[in-house]
Amino acid sequence: EPGVYAGVDINFYHQDCCAGFSVSHGGLERVLKSPLHFWDKHYANPDREEDKPTESMILGRALHFLSLGERNFTRHFVRRPTKAGDGSAWNGNKTICREWYEKQEKLKLTVIIPEQAEALVRMNRSLAAVPMIKDSGLLNGHIEQSFIWKDEETGLWIKGRPDVVPNDSGDFVDLKLIADISDSGIEHAIKSFGYHRQASLTMEGASILLDL
Repeated sequence: EPGVYAGVDINFYHQDCCAGFSVSHGGLERVLKSPLHFWDKHYANPDREEDKPTESMILGRALHFLSLGERNFTRHFVRRPTKAGDGSAWNGNKTICREWYEKQEKLKLTVIIPEQAEALVRMNRSLAAVPMIKDSGLLNGHIEQSFIWKDEETGLWIKGRPDVVPNDSGDFVDLKLIADISDSGIEHAIKSFGYHRQASLTMEGASILLDL
């Protein structure tokens, strides 16, 4: 049913979670390139090419857990040791190290290397010090709520998932990890990744489901 849902597993959200064919912002961005780009990644394609998470994607997802206060961080992520199980320095070519990675993959855990863990600590500390967040409680709303609604014109089920839905009339929040945080860098990222379209989709869902 159309609605706002809490606690929806992110993997289920990206799969066949609706009563009919569904699409999220990522799919809509790909279809702007071509229908083939869209179908190549869509859950309904049995021969789809699975996305391999990049370092930025891993950092971004982990930062979401830390900054938004999501529970069960250790059920999704594991920090790679600095030394192998035999006490020697870590070497990815060693059998014991490869076996450790295989074990984490079976447990469906995302590996964070030590350098990433240190970067996460620094980013989380910096984010918490931003006045907009520190003083206004911008991240204190409802976390990771899934918006599900049906588009009347096309019959498609539409999915949206803002990071924070405000408790009152405040702002919706989506955290993004980008390399260049200058004004021009932010503008470039918004255009390149369609963040303005994602914001528009969020507000469309909010107007329908929350009567805003």
